[in-house]
Amino acid sequence: SGTPTWVLETVMERVAEGMMGRTGVRFMFFPGKCFIFYPASNSTAEATDMFKISPGFDIDKMGAVEQVTVRLASFASNTKSVERLNAALLQMPSRKQLQNIKERALWEFHSNNSSRIGAEAENDPEALATEILNLASSTYGLFFYVNSPQFQKVAKMADDATPDDDDDFWQVSDSTIDVFTRLASKEAALSLKRMEESQSQTQLYSPGVVRIFRVLSSAGAVGLWFGGGFADMIVSGALSVFVAYIMKQFALEERVLTEVVACFFVGVVAGCLSIRWPGTFCFGAIAVASVLDMLQGFKVVYAVIEVMSKNAVAGTARLLDGLLYTGLISYSLKFGLDAAFRIMLGPTKGAATAASSYANMLVSGNGISEMYFPLILPFAATAWSGLFRPSYAELPLMAFHGILAFCLNWAGAPLFVAAMCVTFSAGIISRFTGREALGNTLAGLYALVPGTYMVKALLSPSRVNFVETVLFTAATIGLGGGFGSLLCSPTILGKSSWSFRKGDSKKKPTMLFF
Repeated sequence: SGTPTWVLETVMERVAEGMMGRTGVRFMFFPGKCFIFYPASNSTAEATDMFKISPGFDIDKMGAVEQVTVRLASFASNTKSVERLNAALLQMPSRKQLQNIKERALWEFHSNNSSRIGAEAENDPEALATEILNLASSTYGLFFYVNSPQFQKVAKMADDATPDDDDDFWQVSDSTIDVFTRLASKEAALSLKRMEESQSQTQLYSPGVVRIFRVLSSAGAVGLWFGGGFADMIVSGALSVFVAYIMKQFALEERVLTEVVACFFVGVVAGCLSIRWPGTFCFGAIAVASVLDMLQGFKVVYAVIEVMSKNAVAGTARLLDGLLYTGLISYSLKFGLDAAFRIMLGPTKGAATAASSYANMLVSGNGISEMYFPLILPFAATAWSGLFRPSYAELPLMAFHGILAFCLNWAGAPLFVAAMCVTFSAGIISRFTGREALGNTLAGLYALVPGTYMVKALLSPSRVNFVETVLFTAATIGLGGGFGSLLCSPTILGKSSWSFRKGDSKKKPTMLFF
């Protein structure tokens, strides 16, 4: 649903630790598949499994799944998130403290009526299961200490100090872990089932609202980024709806065919209008803005970060995929323009005119005045944020980050600074409000239109240093975004902020996703 690969591996490993009570489970993600390695245990042999995955953005679904993910990860964490603070920053209980905890717990257990516990479990086993999971999730998690060698050393000393007990109080047996894993799995499965039922019964955005989002985002892109006029904005908004219709009709076909047909159609329409009324319409502004949904900018930005984060196989595959499909989009638009010349001017004259007039078709001489930007920007930012399928409550903050990125870029700030400010703001809001950060990040990076750099470079008559330019732009945005996230990560704030070292760190919400 949009989680970056370099974050997802760590997330899933922490979830596996929280469910299974042991470390060592490893995940390896590729663009279309995921491999899972299970280490051997006392009762099972090591194993490897694989399942298919598909990319895409659905912020509302990701937010719902995140709650389940954080819950499972909390059983092996010391924060309310997947990321956990360095254990060295936390005060490890002394042997005397552990002895006092153990004696008090045993005294309370023996002093209470043990039959009452059995009666409660018999009358309401679901409540008992929930209480067990809540206790395991609270404070430092059930397996945070269990998997900590430092704690096990202190706990063993505490158990050795009270040799009267037959069983080690601080040891978690395999049977207990198995029961707990079953309870955690059941709770997670029920949560996911309720989430799917809720999403199937209630439609987040009606088709009409999605069409409005497409129209406003494409029209806003024409006016804000590509220097088009009001006529270009109207045509681009209408074409964006037709592009979505074509993609829906060809949904069962190969992706190559879908994008070729859609882009060729856009190229023909935009080209015919630009040739017939050259002073009113601009081919470059209309064509690029109409296919914003297809652009591969996020894929290339993510791919560069994946390569730098040592996910070389997935990153390289995603990078090549993004570059190749960008070339497909660009050349399909250009073929559509060539067809438009032949349709409007005839085969012979159209071919000759296309070669000489092509460069002029990419630049608009009738752009809207910048005085309209403050009026257009809020609507456009809300619209392109809505295309990522967030909940309605998330739209204002996502639109704010889109406006922030555009204003920084418009004011002349480098791409690195703009991307860093977006991810830092998204991370800080996520850290102190519990909201997920990815939606705000995507809405902000969208305003930097990383995909248009590639399409415009390929559409340009001069394609010198295309790969170097694209990689440099993607790396600049990716590094800026990564650095902004790093500034508000648990690694930095956990060491520099007193609030993460005072009291119960579980009460401090932290960021889950980039």
